[in-house]
Amino acid sequence: MSRYLKPLLWLACIVPVTALAAQEAKVFPVQGFFYDVRSDSKLDPLFREQLVQQSVASLSQRVYDELTQAFGPRAGKLDQRTAGNTFAVSFHVTRANSFSVDKGNSNSDLVVTLTGSIYFTNVISGEILTTISRTVISRAVAANQADLNAERRELFKQALDTLIQDLVTEAPKQFQPVVIETRLTDRAGELLILDAGYRQGLAAGDRIEDSADNLLEIVYAAENYSVGKTVLGSVSLGGQFQKFSAHAATGKDRPRVAVLVEKLPTGYAKDYVARLFAELLGDAAPLSVVQINTGFTQLLQTVREQDGVELSAMKSAERRPPGFIVRLRVPDTVYYEAGTNLDFEKQRRYETRAFADVIDSSGRIIHTATGIDVITDKIVRGVGAGPEERTEVGIKNALTDLAKKLAQIGELKRDRAEIVASSDQSHQINSQGRVYAERQQGVILRKAKARVGKETREILLPTTEASIDGYTGQSPTTLLQGLPIDTGHNKVAVGDLFEVPRLGTPARSAASLAACGPIETLGNTRTPALMELAGSVLGQKMPGMLYAPDAKPLTDGVIGLASGFSAAFPWNLPPVTYCIQPVERVNIGDEQCGAQCERPIVSRYTLRIKKGDEVINRVAFESQFKSTGYYVKSTAPDQLKSLFDADVLDEARGLLEKAVEKISFPSN
Repeated sequence: MSRYLKPLLWLACIVPVTALAAQEAKVFPVQGFFYDVRSDSKLDPLFREQLVQQSVASLSQRVYDELTQAFGPRAGKLDQRTAGNTFAVSFHVTRANSFSVDKGNSNSDLVVTLTGSIYFTNVISGEILTTISRTVISRAVAANQADLNAERRELFKQALDTLIQDLVTEAPKQFQPVVIETRLTDRAGELLILDAGYRQGLAAGDRIEDSADNLLEIVYAAENYSVGKTVLGSVSLGGQFQKFSAHAATGKDRPRVAVLVEKLPTGYAKDYVARLFAELLGDAAPLSVVQINTGFTQLLQTVREQDGVELSAMKSAERRPPGFIVRLRVPDTVYYEAGTNLDFEKQRRYETRAFADVIDSSGRIIHTATGIDVITDKIVRGVGAGPEERTEVGIKNALTDLAKKLAQIGELKRDRAEIVASSDQSHQINSQGRVYAERQQGVILRKAKARVGKETREILLPTTEASIDGYTGQSPTTLLQGLPIDTGHNKVAVGDLFEVPRLGTPARSAASLAACGPIETLGNTRTPALMELAGSVLGQKMPGMLYAPDAKPLTDGVIGLASGFSAAFPWNLPPVTYCIQPVERVNIGDEQCGAQCERPIVSRYTLRIKKGDEVINRVAFESQFKSTGYYVKSTAPDQLKSLFDADVLDEARGLLEKAVEKISFPSN
């Protein structure tokens, strides 16, 4: 049997930068080997068996020893004094998969893929500074009569050795964080004025500290200044504060988002797909991706139990939840194998789609994107890449395409409306010429003079959180006051400003709507991923304020204390007026054969606009077309359904786009 390993560094989130290097940053190697041990784990059972044989405890010790040696003097202690500038560096296996492909000569190709990551985590704030990921592909040729499972376990062992070695070697090279610095130049009651804003790399929710371990939290970041509040310690004007970042500041106003997975391809784990897409998205989009480790509690426990760690008196999980989530849906790849006019040749086709929605805390979808990948392979005399391997490639390619598409969301803009009336906890703004979503979150700002850097000028200070209440489309619009930001000055006055972020696709109307099921199927076949496709088209065309109330459970157990956040995601969902229900009538006709065979297909899609149980309108479009041609004698019957599925799916999007364009709502 012959073997070889192919390591792939498919993404490293840290890149060398020219900004000030953070010489003070240290790492604390964690004596742990982290992987999914749950009964429903998507890691290959043979890999997990191999781990038991190798001993997880010995692997943990190996990881610790090799990371400690690799980082040398940069490895330091982790205690109350050093926790602010020392990152726990830990090793995680996120995907393990194996498969075999019969070569048709009494031998089989064996393939295992193993993906691992190094996490750099601030165990006090819960923030993952960055991750580095690597995939190792291990191959072998074995006789069909051999014990293929034993061979796979050996391949996993070799792949794991390579993975640990490569990541341990890469981690010190890639760990080059930068320091973002700011100076405290003024104060207004409990609010502290700092001379750096989002252009310099600060954002609301950041925690910054000085050399004496005094800790501030940024509660508002303007372009060139920020406003903070004391979390721990005592501060003085002129104090220098800093935070670590994986990269130099981009100068952009980038809202914080977290990637959450709703739908997965068969055999994949949510954590793996979410991590993969978050790393692919990286800095490409004007979004700041908040990395999530759903095993943060386990990591923290492992760190606390390690010799020399003194964190018992310190409270962990203090980072603020993100303001948006990215809902990711990746249906199964549509795959088929069809014959050709040559007896010894077949064609395999793989179509993979990935859908993403950017959703705010009111449940409103502000932007959608779709990633697509198509692979066509010629298989000659049964020899060619296996379906499992090509499907994996297709999924990664579709997610890469999706990341590029999501990067087109546009730049965030801040919109401010003047408060024209104020009374107790309710206020009114001049909303003329503006469109708001019900319960849209924002912040009330007051004008004040303060010293920023070396000059005194007028700035805006945050007073309290607020949200839109009972939006009618008419001016003025009512605000409902939320939690105070400045507890010493939380009184709202006429002339103050209500600020909301503007990001994504503008809605054509103020009507609130959601895609809803169940899908009604009237024909003799179903359209794959129709619900995801319909939702994507609604988000692209945005006929009104589009909501995703069904996304709320996604954050349960993912954004919260267990994953390093100070609280759960702050959902505040309004009632939705209209439901858009897809109805499909797709009929595949009888076979018609000439040189090749084909089937006539009639596709009709109707969107029912419902208000409660009442259908108030319908929009429908239909098309007639022929299926892809096929050779009936050399194409297996079970492959034809997937061939027709691909044809139907390709046609469906165009028809749904036409239907959504025609959606209208009563003017009330």
